[in-house]
Amino acid sequence: MNKDHIKQHYIPQFIIRNFCNDDKVFYYDKKNKRLVRRWPKEIFEEENLYKYIEYNKEDPNKIEKDLSEFERKAAELIKQFIYQYSVALDYKNYELLKYFFFIMMFRSKYMTATYNNAILEHNKKTGLTAKELDEFYKRNLRELVNCRCLGDVVENKKINQQFVRYAIEILFGFSDKHLVLFESDEKMDFLLGDVYPIGLGELTNYFGAMPLTSLIFPISYNRAIALVDTDSEFRIKHFKVKNKDWYEKPKKFG
Repeated sequence: MNKDHIKQHYIPQFIIRNFCNDDKVFYYDKKNKRLVRRWPKEIFEEENLYKYIEYNKEDPNKIEKDLSEFERKAAELIKQFIYQYSVALDYKNYELLKYFFFIMMFRSKYMTATYNNAILEHNKKTGLTAKELDEFYKRNLRELVNCRCLGDVVENKKINQQFVRYAIEILFGFSDKHLVLFESDEKMDFLLGDVYPIGLGELTNYFGAMPLTSLIFPISYNRAIALVDTDSEFRIKHFKVKNKDWYEKPKKFG
């Protein structure tokens, strides 16, 4: 086995590095209740998180490698949002970036457990074991990481549509969410947590899933990309909207 791929990140290192101070990040250790300094490679990772022997015995970490390939393309696009105030993307890259954020919902250990439990609750009559559920999850994930937009997902007959329905309804709902770039002021920084993205809105159970009206993806200590639904944004009770223009849809040229 290639030992370079034993530690597998559920938040990409290219994002974590944007929170560094002198090559390390300030990391709050919840277990020991202390603030420490860590290298990006040491946090938001699990050993063999995406290891899938049943799929490829010769290369059981292919999912991780495919994710890394996707990350390289996404990193090029997100880099523009780190330094620029006006970003232009063609339709293909715009959809690719939205899909990259879609994939992030499947990656953390916390989200994986939450997702699997929701599916298990719905399928408890089938008697799926934890091992079978994990295999089901990774069998679908291996296909998702090689798609580049939601259209690819719909066309891929190997992907269980029930599996992706939950995330699609949460992330995109029944309207077309759009990307908005936010910048914090000097008094407050964005943080990374072990759940990525941060969701705002209402969420019910698996089959009664209501779309989250806004999802926040911090990409640096002072920048975040939000995927928002303008139509329902102003019904959120969790926070006050000070300026409606903040959520304006991107302008289209050609």
